[in-house]
Amino acid sequence: MGGLFKNSKISFLLFKFFLEFAFSAGFFAATSLFITRVGTFSLFYIYFASSIIALGLSYLFSKIIDRYSRKVIFYGSFLTLGILVLIGWTLIQLFPEWKALYFAVRIYSYAVLVLTGLEFWVLASLTFTHADSKKVNSQLVVATIMGEMAGGLFTGFASQWLGTESLLLLWGVSLCVIPFLFVRFSFPRPQTSGFSTGIVWGEVQAPGTGFRSRSFFSNRLIQLIFVFWIGYSFICYGSDYVFNSFAAERIQGEDALTAFFGKVSAAASLIVLCYHLLIAPKITERLGPAQNFILFAALMILPWIVFIIHPSLVTIAIVDGIVFYFSDHFATGIHSSILTVFPERVKGRLRVLTEGFGRPLGTVLLFAVAALFAFQVSIAQMQYWMLAAAALFFLFPVLFRRPYGRHLLNCLHSRDSSLVLNSVQALCESPQNEAIAPLASILQDSKSSELRRSAVTALEHIRNPEAMKMVLPILSNPKDSLHSAAIDGLRNSPEFQGIYTLIGLLKNEQEKGPGMMAKSFRVLKDLLGKEVIVFFLGYLYDPNPQVQADALKALAGFQDRRLIPIFLPFLESPDPRVRGAACVALYPFARTRERVRERALAEIERLASSRETAERLAGLEAIGATRLYAYEYLLENALRDPDKTLAWEAASSLAQLKDPDFLQPYLLLLLDEDEGFAVQAGKRIAEFPRWSRRKLFDKIEELQDAQRAKIQIRLRKTHQDFSHDW
Repeated sequence: MGGLFKNSKISFLLFKFFLEFAFSAGFFAATSLFITRVGTFSLFYIYFASSIIALGLSYLFSKIIDRYSRKVIFYGSFLTLGILVLIGWTLIQLFPEWKALYFAVRIYSYAVLVLTGLEFWVLASLTFTHADSKKVNSQLVVATIMGEMAGGLFTGFASQWLGTESLLLLWGVSLCVIPFLFVRFSFPRPQTSGFSTGIVWGEVQAPGTGFRSRSFFSNRLIQLIFVFWIGYSFICYGSDYVFNSFAAERIQGEDALTAFFGKVSAAASLIVLCYHLLIAPKITERLGPAQNFILFAALMILPWIVFIIHPSLVTIAIVDGIVFYFSDHFATGIHSSILTVFPERVKGRLRVLTEGFGRPLGTVLLFAVAALFAFQVSIAQMQYWMLAAAALFFLFPVLFRRPYGRHLLNCLHSRDSSLVLNSVQALCESPQNEAIAPLASILQDSKSSELRRSAVTALEHIRNPEAMKMVLPILSNPKDSLHSAAIDGLRNSPEFQGIYTLIGLLKNEQEKGPGMMAKSFRVLKDLLGKEVIVFFLGYLYDPNPQVQADALKALAGFQDRRLIPIFLPFLESPDPRVRGAACVALYPFARTRERVRERALAEIERLASSRETAERLAGLEAIGATRLYAYEYLLENALRDPDKTLAWEAASSLAQLKDPDFLQPYLLLLLDEDEGFAVQAGKRIAEFPRWSRRKLFDKIEELQDAQRAKIQIRLRKTHQDFSHDW
């Protein structure tokens, strides 16, 4: 059975959505059946038994994940887990009076949660770089939340007319079928020998020595992550106990209780979804792990304070929504970004040894504490235990910062280029003065342009005069291959020296270039906000039409209606570049008396359909800048034009539509008869995230040997690192 996608971001998103949808239905059904047919007095035993089984499965997973085919492990484990759920459902239909069945199903549901989560996030961490993972993790969390929300809503209503037991059937079938429908993973068999990272888990290892599994826990960073998961699991399932007990006291009937669980899940997921769509990209993705751990500690303690002040179904739902749902996604995202700065061949075992073992052990700790009180623990007692445990999390960022920084510095000396790249990208979030010398060495010695660009950005984040001394020569020289990266780096590290140098370049008539002008304008806009509008308005009087066009596109980013009267006259400019830029600036305004969006769309279509090359180029660029999917056909037509400049602009605009499918037209450019043109296309491809390039390289692998070899030669001439794409 073939998958719809092959190892791409969309496959992860779809798979995660349907996995969480089915899990929400099955997990709530298992919990409701247990509470109503057995009772809440045995929940601590459930947690304990679930943890022991999860530990056993995690141990087995740790032994095989980095040693055998991940493809076989992935499909085989999901199929086995689904069949076992179906067996449980069948036994419940045959022997509904057996209480042991409800114990078994509820215990097993937690083990499935742990194991499927581990497998998914291991595969995700193997696919994305550190920089990409910060963006992709948030999108994966959104897919997870949407799945939970849809599953919760479905459970809340379907349990009333399908019955709670039927939801277990849905879950079992989904576990068996979903992986084969959406994912065809193509990871190579892991190498178990003959490779050395040059790093041991504590100090720098002598080059040439190998990795030893027993040295995992000699690394302080791994120890801290392990303790973190124990602590979080303790609070998470303590909160779950309070939530279930509190709800069972106030709600009668298994179907009503299942519906309540589903509605709480849907409401919590909706709130978390809004956070990740609106807030997370602007806050958490720009913060390092230490800062994110501070936010995490606040999230753990605040809902318990609210519940203690005013205990009710609403406040306990808030506790469950934040601690059980929101914080879980938050912690998983932080952990995934940290895992990117470990060697690929041990990521699977690291995930299992930290999260896979830490979660169940935290639940075992909860069981042990409850056992000290002979399992006679009231809700009033539990709420203060949870409050005290949550307060301890504020110590974690303090303990975490130094080991994490030391680990990143060690990774800079690794022989693994992927590990070094991820560590340099991580230093952008956790800058350290001690990294200046290694980063300078990378700038001087590395042959990877991607790594050197990341090193420039990391140096700018350090905000140290010594670091800026290395960046300023690059920033002041537009002909330097790293000049673009130096400008981009100023966005997140505003230094007056850098801004001064950038403005000096804009004032230098001899150094002006279309690409440099446009990028410089965008960076200044991001740095200075609306204060820079007056500065940009001055460039609209520049006699050079290209400068006017760049200024218009920079002003377009503010989407300020007060600028509309200024933009409108440029629609009548004799230069098509200026008219195209004016269209880009006016397009965001949908409802105006002047109907500026309609005028902009009409002008874009006219330009892109023109027979004049200059006008057509301006129209194609405007389609990409405004992301007009409706005009995709105009781009595809231009891609086949014998004029290479039109084909290039069309390909660039297609790629700007932010869909991996639109990178595939670059295949034609890579096979172009003009080798120089093909090499430039390869350089453009290197600028896009690795996950978005995967479909293109899948298509390349399907070509004939001669064509594939031709493309490989041209990509090597770009001096870009495509080693992870083949």
